[in-house]
Amino acid sequence: IDASPPGTVIELWAGTYTGAGNRELDFGGKSLVLRSRSRNPEDCIIDLQGSSSAPRRFIRFHSGEGRDAVVEGFTVRNGYRWDGGAITCTDVPCSPTIRDCIFEYNHSTDDGGALHFSHGSAPRVEGCVVRHNTAADLGGGIHAVSAAPEIVGCVIRENAAANDGGGLSIEGGSMGEISACSIHGNTAANLAGGLMLRGGSAPAVRFCTITANEAGADGGGVCAHSGVQATLESCTIAGNAAPLTGGLRLSGSNCAVSLSHTIIAFSPSGAAVGCVAGQVELACCDLYGNAGGDYTGCAAGYAGIAGNFSANPLFCGLAQGDCTLNEDSPCVGGPCGQVGAQGVGCAGSAVGEETSAGPLAPALRVARNPGAGRVSLWLDLPGSGPATLTVLDVGGRIVRRLAGGDWLAGRHALTWDGRDDAGRPVGPGLYFLRLDGPGPSAGARALLLR
Repeated sequence: IDASPPGTVIELWAGTYTGAGNRELDFGGKSLVLRSRSRNPEDCIIDLQGSSSAPRRFIRFHSGEGRDAVVEGFTVRNGYRWDGGAITCTDVPCSPTIRDCIFEYNHSTDDGGALHFSHGSAPRVEGCVVRHNTAADLGGGIHAVSAAPEIVGCVIRENAAANDGGGLSIEGGSMGEISACSIHGNTAANLAGGLMLRGGSAPAVRFCTITANEAGADGGGVCAHSGVQATLESCTIAGNAAPLTGGLRLSGSNCAVSLSHTIIAFSPSGAAVGCVAGQVELACCDLYGNAGGDYTGCAAGYAGIAGNFSANPLFCGLAQGDCTLNEDSPCVGGPCGQVGAQGVGCAGSAVGEETSAGPLAPALRVARNPGAGRVSLWLDLPGSGPATLTVLDVGGRIVRRLAGGDWLAGRHALTWDGRDDAGRPVGPGLYFLRLDGPGPSAGARALLLR
């Protein structure tokens, strides 16, 4: 890296890399691409072997790097540092691209167990998995302060913060966007098991699924505090828990959150929305089945107006982390159109409180949506047998027969490379995926970008 001129692409072969030369890296302001040769993060592992006696991180960006500074296709684990156990952007505005990486078992002695962004930095983090990281204060997985990150198509799960923001903490006037992400199973000892917004931040949160997070005090899913002016659009906030508010909690002065086309459902403890202070605005939202109440407190005046309603969203399998919707869901095709982050994922008669298709329904979920040139997806098959996965355009024409043959029951990961059956790249736009057999068909939508 030190000897490479700007524009150099540096590729690493598959394997596990440890020791000097594989940690505390510095791009020095250059437009370098550092990636695994396979682009598969499970093939190329950076084990930092950090500890309190040997603090180490992977990369420190601090020289004004831009989007053409790229880190791609690594698993980075066991970092241990102040502010960003794996990667930090600090000192001056830095905006690298961090793509298709796994960050796991990293720790920050302050904020941002895996990733930390500050000083006006605006990195793009896309298609990454951030899991099992910890922070001694804020942001078990990711922390941003006075920054504007774009976090797109990421899975942020099972991280923990000793204070606020088990999954993410966005503060200090930060802007940016969190889009098409799954924020699942994170914990915070104080506020915001999933996502913490505070200190005048105004990010846009769109098409995110925020599930099974837990906070020790308040805001199981999301907490907005002190001057936050945030928008949550087309999100699913479900199964989150906190003593007072399971879904969204507002507090502090001059705090306002606008929710539209969003589901807040099945909080096992706490209300859907709670306001210690601040204002919330709801339109085309479904608040249902929350243990502490649905349209209560500051949300009470929105019941039955502006397209808001309270009805079972009929998730295909919330207990299994599947928040796609049954085709009979009231969140599909109503006056407001699609409500929630996920579309139709199963068919069949509605059964039970949190599931709509029974245990025999397959599920098809797009893991990264929109996808930058390719689409990652999960198949959940309840039984073994022949199955086909097909990609169709908006006119219903078959673009790609992605997979076929006999399949074993269970979860399968696949990637569509954005090409048709002849191997030609298809144009950007909306595509439909259809899974046929065993059992009922399942479908999903994917937005392909170029």
